Amino acid sequence: MSDIDNIMKNIVSLDELGVDTSGYQISGVTMSDTFYEMYCGSCQRPDSNGDFAEDYEIGANIAQLTSSGRIGAFRWYALTTYYGTDIYKMNDARIRQNSIHRETMQRGSYSLGEMLNHAINSSDDMHSLLREPIVLNTKDIMDVREYGYLAAMQSHLENFMELPHVDIVNVQGNQIKYNWDLIRDKDVIIPFVIGSQESIKIYAEIASAICGKSKASCAIGIFITRIKPSLDGRDPKIIDLKDQIPVISESPFFTPIV
Repeated sequence: MSDIDNIMKNIVSLDELGVDTSGYQISGVTMSDTFYEMYCGSCQRPDSNGDFAEDYEIGANIAQLTSSGRIGAFRWYALTTYYGTDIYKMNDARIRQNSIHRETMQRGSYSLGEMLNHAINSSDDMHSLLREPIVLNTKDIMDVREYGYLAAMQSHLENFMELPHVDIVNVQGNQIKYNWDLIRDKDVIIPFVIGSQESIKIYAEIASAICGKSKASCAIGIFITRIKPSLDGRDPKIIDLKDQIPVISESPFFTPIV
């Protein structure tokens, strides 16, 4: 369920309030605009919300986002979701999520890129949030072992969305310097490969830095794979998932998923 759906679910209808509805009509565009404005407002108040995460019910078409969440004010989305069998009792839904993860990664670099494209394109939330998108170069911030993955992911997203290649941050010693002119009034996509508890916290720190000073309109985290921690905060004792995840193709290919 998208956040737009959640907004609609919590609205009391005018009929229930006994109001004549003949002169009222709320369009999908209005709801999308409302969601975007609410989210941008929350990003400017980064301490105003708690954390949450949810999995989506996956239908026959696996080329879709499988989970999303929020850390503080900042929303993130994941293409696949992985449950560690050492910390979770597996049920049909979790087995399905792990199966989708394996199938997605086994398809290879080009198909991984296409599936991410389709997932973004079919997400109501993404359509609402990405008004003026720009992609942050997380490759220069994260562990050097992830450089190739994140460099390719940045290029892929820029090519897919037909955005110019830019480097929003540069690292000088131990300091991260932001190019405020590039991100002012932009919807900043912050890409990661693995959505672990640690990387999601890093995402929140980056998002807070670029939104807290009211420079960027909002921040959106996009992960290839979300690793689900246990309810008491334990991470699974997993093999190195990064070895199973292909480096995404930088090509913007967008073809039907069979």
